[in-house]
Amino acid sequence: AGENKGAQTANLNIASNAGDKVIPIAYVSVVPPPQTPVISVSPTAANIGKVDYKAQSANNTVTVTNAGTAAMTISDISFTGTYASDFTKTGSCTVGATLAPTASCDVIYATKPSGNYSGAQTVNLTIVSDGGSKTIPVDYLAATPPQISLDKNALNYPNTVIGAEPTSQLKITNVGGSPLLISRLYLIGTGEFIQNNDC
Repeated sequence: AGENKGAQTANLNIASNAGDKVIPIAYVSVVPPPQTPVISVSPTAANIGKVDYKAQSANNTVTVTNAGTAAMTISDISFTGTYASDFTKTGSCTVGATLAPTASCDVIYATKPSGNYSGAQTVNLTIVSDGGSKTIPVDYLAATPPQISLDKNALNYPNTVIGAEPTSQLKITNVGGSPLLISRLYLIGTGEFIQNNDC
């Protein structure tokens, strides 16, 4: 079709020694749809599970694809929500990046709870482009801090004969929601004590 728009008609004439034939031809010329970018994301929602107290989560990925027919430029990538500032992002998707049709890039993100909260949380990851915007809710569980519990408040020995080696045990339990990291066990005092442990 040429540049003419609307209904178009013509005749195909066939001349032969067996006589002439005329075949009418008709069609409608329409303007092709404009080329536009269209943003698509995967996944459309995320749950990154439990994140320990003041520990960084594993990296998670959102893939952004240009599902349209024209180049798409990313203008903003941001987290919103009460604890959005605990999130960091890297990856090939950056502000100003341009994706050709069918091309993709990744937003890689993680969180490290600042420690002043626990329980179920949600932040929103929003990606804005000239092909539209998408918001991905990200759910996670901020774990409670570790908490040490001792099965005894003191270790008191009876009178002990010189040379004897009475023993006592102290059980340490973590009753919190995140790993308890014991950095050192040591004795301070004037008595002749020794300690062994499996901590």
